Amino acid sequence: MPGVETAQLPATCGDLQTGNSTVFANLLGISRIGIDTAMGTILGPGSQTVFVEGIKVSLPGDVILPHAPCPIPPIHCAATTNPGGSPDVIVGTGFSSGGGGGSHGDIPAGDLKITSFTALPSKLVADFPTPPPLTPIFSTLMPVTFSYTVQNTGDGAVGSFTLGLWKTPFTGTFLLTQDGAEKIGATKIDTVVIPSLGAGEVYSNTFEHIADPDWIKGSTTWFAVFPDIYNEIGEIDERNWVASLAITVT
Repeated sequence: MPGVETAQLPATCGDLQTGNSTVFANLLGISRIGIDTAMGTILGPGSQTVFVEGIKVSLPGDVILPHAPCPIPPIHCAATTNPGGSPDVIVGTGFSSGGGGGSHGDIPAGDLKITSFTALPSKLVADFPTPPPLTPIFSTLMPVTFSYTVQNTGDGAVGSFTLGLWKTPFTGTFLLTQDGAEKIGATKIDTVVIPSLGAGEVYSNTFEHIADPDWIKGSTTWFAVFPDIYNEIGEIDERNWVASLAITVT
């Protein structure tokens, strides 16, 4: 079983975690998901069966939302809680399988992962080197088809969730929940609601978009899809960082 997370332990980004002011492990306040931070809020999933003041306690491997100075260095964009936690105050994850702390319970749960993401074409040619005034030059650009596959790799079904297509401000690997995307300045391009996915089930589809002037300000823009942007699903493992891909315009 994993040790509970506490205040003063360094997260993987080096920032110190906060904890509860009245419930302690090793004289340090116990950290909780959605409340405590390591500069960024601890997202979870935490323990599903152990609570402090009604809030799930945090465990090793819990995801921390992106926070300054992300993106440089990028470790602040993809941090997790301290790998060890408390050396002697230990609890189970509650999940029947998987999770940052392993299998120590009987709760089946889903785990959403993007297994593929492509864009065609990935290179576009603008009509003119310099846009003439008042000329709608972008209408003849080919539409870009973003194809994706999401899989529930957990052992339990998940209900409805929202998958989003984002334009990221730079290349990288990101946690694109709504809150996480706001931290890095990502722009939501489109969404789709997926009604449910059973254990092991796969969902594939596409987004299609024509490049707009914002895409063409620079020579390259970056896009990514994320499976649960509103954090509606309690997953076995919230480490769902997704890599962005480039669209170039010449």
